[in-house]
Amino acid sequence: MYLLSQLWWYLLLAFLLGALVGFWIWRMCSRPMLESRFERSRSDMASRLSLLEVERASYTGGDSGAGDKSAELLKLRSELAALNQRAAAAVADHQKLTQSLSATHETEIRNAREETAAVVARKHADELKKAREHAAAELNNKHTDELKKARDQVAAEGAAKHAADVKKARDEVTSSLTAVHAGEFKKLQETAKTYETRVIALSQADTSARQELDVAKTRHAEELKKARDQVAAEWTAKHAADVKKARDDAVSEAARRHSVEMTKLTTEHEIALARHADDLAKARASAAVQVAPRAPAAAVAPAAKATADDLELIWGVGPEIEKLLNGHGITRFEQISGWTRKDLDWFEGLMPAFKGRPESEKWVEQCKRLAAGWRPGREIGDKPKDILTAARGGKPDDLKLIWGVGPKLEVMLNKAGFFHFDQIAKWTDREIEWVDTQLGDFAGRAVRDKWVDQCAKLASGWRPSGDVGERPK
Repeated sequence: MYLLSQLWWYLLLAFLLGALVGFWIWRMCSRPMLESRFERSRSDMASRLSLLEVERASYTGGDSGAGDKSAELLKLRSELAALNQRAAAAVADHQKLTQSLSATHETEIRNAREETAAVVARKHADELKKAREHAAAELNNKHTDELKKARDQVAAEGAAKHAADVKKARDEVTSSLTAVHAGEFKKLQETAKTYETRVIALSQADTSARQELDVAKTRHAEELKKARDQVAAEWTAKHAADVKKARDDAVSEAARRHSVEMTKLTTEHEIALARHADDLAKARASAAVQVAPRAPAAAVAPAAKATADDLELIWGVGPEIEKLLNGHGITRFEQISGWTRKDLDWFEGLMPAFKGRPESEKWVEQCKRLAAGWRPGREIGDKPKDILTAARGGKPDDLKLIWGVGPKLEVMLNKAGFFHFDQIAKWTDREIEWVDTQLGDFAGRAVRDKWVDQCAKLASGWRPSGDVGERPK
């Protein structure tokens, strides 16, 4: 960055030096041209005067008045040379005046000089050139006419009238050049004063703008501080409300979990009481009824009873699982109560999606109680009716699009028999209570994250903008 800034300075310095050299070359080249032009004009005038003298000598015939006219012509020639010198001096004075004005106002009106100095100088040079050429042409034409007239009328009017005409022409040219030079100088002074006024006005406007900017900065700082304080107050109030809501939700969640734990403890206590009652009955009986070891579930024959038990009373068993078990001859609680590890592996081989379910849900212990006559209560909600053993068509929905459902929770929902959005969209409040018992540590997510509302939108074809769902409002 430092080298780049230095490069810009070097480029600017090279540009200024190039401009200065170009201007010097232009001055050196244009000055000889101007001098050669004046030299040509003087030589032309001298040649014409020589021709005039020859003609005059031929007309006068060499009489005594020739000497006086030659002297007059010499005087006229000298006056013409003086007039040219004055014109050159006027041009030099104008250039010196322009340079002095440019040097004096270079700092204050640099921008104005860049915009108008070239235009004014070019216009002044053009007008001065035109005036000089016009004056020279007029002088030449008028002098030629006067000389011709003097030649025609030299015998009658004499040298006095010719001298008066020459003096009059010289005065007119001199006054004309002086007036032009004075007018251009006055215009240049007026232009300089105008740009000085503009520079002063711009300086005042800049000062006013800076003052307004300072006022605006002060006002903005005050407004920003006020807005920051207001936002801080709003966020403090909102945070307090969120903390209170989170505390209330945590209390309600803890109460619900406590209720679930109490229900589980009550169920286990009832199972223990039933087991104790069975042990007492066996002790009192003279001959305890021993249940023979069961063969693998696939080889068990249908029970002898005419009616089958309602296997859906087993926690975690739905219509599909009941139908599958009945198809393999398992219709009674007594058959499942005698399952071994080998029987459980056989069932998991039939339904890989429910691997680990019989053991985690304690089907054997439940069936022992159910076979003894115990029946579960309904405090834990209603089991959803639309439970599947596998996804429709083998293509489950991406349940991770539900806000609050991750890969682990998706696996738990699939094990519980839920693979599609439309299944979850049909849940009732009682069914959600049952689902919470299947989710373990994730209980309460369905209500808190509004799974039913989300799945209703997802089942209709709507998709969130991200891969993790869209948080409910």
